[in-house]
Amino acid sequence: MDKIFALYKGENWVWDGTIQELADYTGKPLGTLRWLQYDSVKARELAKKNYKGFWLEPIEEESV
Repeated sequence: MDKIFALYKGENWVWDGTIQELADYTGKPLGTLRWLQYDSVKARELAKKNYKGFWLEPIEEESV
């Protein structure tokens, strides 16, 4: 099963899904979205004042 991510733009939630689903939704290349999932990228970008770009947050799957 593929990992699910929440896509944010700035502090606003945009969409959630797999990397492929997010690429289809946004039109962004898969490589760009894969790059956004790294904690180091998120920390660096969110440290910028008034950052309005995209970042990903993994969604934990619940066990049933």
